[in-house]
Amino acid sequence: MPINYSLASKTASPGRKNPRRKIYAIAQCSSVFSTEEMTRWVAAHGFAGGRATVRAVLSMVTDCLKEQLLEGKRVELGELGTFYCAINSEGADSIDDFTVAGNIKGLTVRWKPGECLENLHSKARYRHVSARQSQEKAKRETKRELRDIMDKAQQAQE
Repeated sequence: MPINYSLASKTASPGRKNPRRKIYAIAQCSSVFSTEEMTRWVAAHGFAGGRATVRAVLSMVTDCLKEQLLEGKRVELGELGTFYCAINSEGADSIDDFTVAGNIKGLTVRWKPGECLENLHSKARYRHVSARQSQEKAKRETKRELRDIMDKAQQAQE
């Protein structure tokens, strides 16, 4: 199945006076692959344990990942990749002016893909679709048209 994308006009350099806009591709997810679907997929593709075991392993890996990241470690998960933390902070005028409460604004988990996930572009197929906003508008129009047809059919029966 191809990766759906739409096109959007965005500023290449936000914050600049009279910035030049360019057209960029925006990925459009076709659906969500839930944890339950993943557990079924793994269990059905040769995993010796059942769905409950897969779910338990995923839960334990998540708990372990969280614990190790909060200890400041980089976590390597083979072909899945490496997870690490990045601090979001505001600058201070001097070392003495810097405080955790005042300057550190957040902690973000980053991921560097493993070798098998690193270059998906060479294996991917793409399909252009309309933007989400256009898709929603088309759905509303279709619903409205169906309501009109149903109303006319009901009036004809009366």
